[in-house]
Amino acid sequence: MYRNYFYIDRVEIVLYQKPRDIVRSTEGKLLFRDLKPYLQIFGYFSVVDRDNWSGEMYKYRDNIPEKYDDRPVYGIGMEDNPDADTLPPKRLVIVLSENEKEES
Repeated sequence: MYRNYFYIDRVEIVLYQKPRDIVRSTEGKLLFRDLKPYLQIFGYFSVVDRDNWSGEMYKYRDNIPEKYDDRPVYGIGMEDNPDADTLPPKRLVIVLSENEKEES
């Protein structure tokens, strides 16, 4: 079991009465470059490619390479960490794609 630090397996969402002035780099879609500054600095992130379902794991936000910056965000969630014996039990999953998300 992972016991090196205190870890809470949930996503924390902070709400404000007044909207924050978050500038998107493009209209109508959220690119990873727009989301990245709002991720916690440390947290075991799994970045998944929606087009082929491959993924890469990063321990720190700043380790996530710029190659993802122009990709649209498909979704964000938490999942069980398959390496829970040596890592935290949950990890944040960010699903990105080369293609824009089609609205249904």
